[in-house]
Parts: sequence; C-alpha cells; structure tokens
Amino acid sequence: MMVSFTELKWTELPERNGMQFSVLSGDPKTGAYAQIRKVPAGTDNPLHSHSSELKNVIISGVWYTGADAASAKDFGPGSVVVMPGGWTHVSGCRSGSDCVFYQGGEGEVRLCAGRGREPGQVALCPDRTSAVVRGFIGLHNKSSHGLTGEKV
Repeated sequence: MMVSFTELKWTELPERNGMQFSVLSGDPKTGAYAQIRKVPAGTDNPLHSHSSELKNVIISGVWYTGADAASAKDFGPGSVVVMPGGWTHVSGCRSGSDCVFYQGGEGEVRLCAGRGREPGQVALCPDRTSAVVRGFIGLHNKSSHGLTGEKV
C-alpha cells in the first residue's frame, strides 16, 4: 500500500471529541491493525489503561505519557512509544501543535477506565463490559514488560 497524507480518509472518534483516525490496514474492532491518529493540541487523557500493547511512532506535535501527570514524559517527532497492555497512565497532546502518530495493534481495541488502579501498575480489562470506550486503542496483553500489578 502507498498513500499520501492528503489522501487519508479520516473518521472522528465519537467518544473522544476532536480525535480522528485513518485505518491503513486491518480493523481495530476485531484484530490486527495499523492506523494514523490525529489528536488536537491541548488534549489531556486522564488515568486509563488499554486492553493490550500499543506501538506508536510520533509524526508531529508533542505527545506525552506517564504513570501520572507529574512523571509524564514528552515525545516529539520520530519518537517511538510502546505501552504495555494494562499499564495505567495519563497521555495527551501538548498545546502548540496537533499530534499525528502512527499506531499499530494486534487485536480488538478497548480503553479501560483508570478508576481503582494505581498509576503505573498493570490492571487488565477483565472482560468486554469493563471497556468504557470501545474503538479507542489497544492490543493483546504482553507480560514481558516487567511491570507488576494484579488482574482486576
């Protein structure tokens, strides 16, 4: 596949006002996928986790993520951010410029609420009913990242 940025077909995430995605291959609702994401400058995502690992490559803007707002790190263009499934964290796009990034995943996409979890711990979405936002981001869980926590 070869496609220029101007040819991408964008879809708004209904549950995340202003965020958009363009699927390059696969289907994030059912299995492996690759997509480009656009997030408005100044977007802050509170504590949450994903059902499985995410691989992001920042194209533009400054994306941040960390166990909490105080420890969050900034990642500019060219940065690679791999987040293990179940890792409770904050994330977002710093003000000044919208964020665009490539995202790859291996399975159904689910976002899990951060309530009841300690920042930086692994807390897996136990089942489909725990997903508070469907179609956001996520992959299958990997335990090789050295993070500890318990299933909830």
